Amino acid sequence: MLPELFKSEDRVRILRYTSERKSVSVRSVATGTGVSTPVVSRYLSVLIHYGLCERKGRTISWVSSPVSTELKRFMNIILVDEHLPPIEWARGVGLYGSWARGTNTLESDLDLWILVDRYDPELELTIAELQYALSQKIGYDVHTLILTRKKIRDLPSRDPPFYREFIQDHCVIRGEGIDIT
Repeated sequence: MLPELFKSEDRVRILRYTSERKSVSVRSVATGTGVSTPVVSRYLSVLIHYGLCERKGRTISWVSSPVSTELKRFMNIILVDEHLPPIEWARGVGLYGSWARGTNTLESDLDLWILVDRYDPELELTIAELQYALSQKIGYDVHTLILTRKKIRDLPSRDPPFYREFIQDHCVIRGEGIDIT
């Protein structure tokens, strides 16, 4: 299945475009991705065959399932990793929120966490530049959460609902993970 889905850059663009919208048409995907209508039509049939999409008349809808969610999560990790510059001052970098869960839509912002040894206010400009550059490359707003080991330890008592969701949904892209012990 995976070799078939990721056979070309055109297929990856179609897959991402389709997975971010509730429903599409062959024409809307062709216009939105710049891929020819016949190629889009054939590939959408492949997505329907694998159960990632379903067709009702001329409308094609993304199907929410464990496979489609993990596929989208994988695509999110690859997209961010491809466009994220090296961050020498970070211990680890990852995603949280809808992008880490694979439930992001066209309207979702990208939530990025960065683990550092200690917070330095002088990093604010560097972080803002990083957010802007990544946002320009991937086409989504980027929000960054800077974490230290102390902040992670304090989070369960300071914001229990956020902590539970963050720990459950986060994923590591580079470097160290979030040690919750």
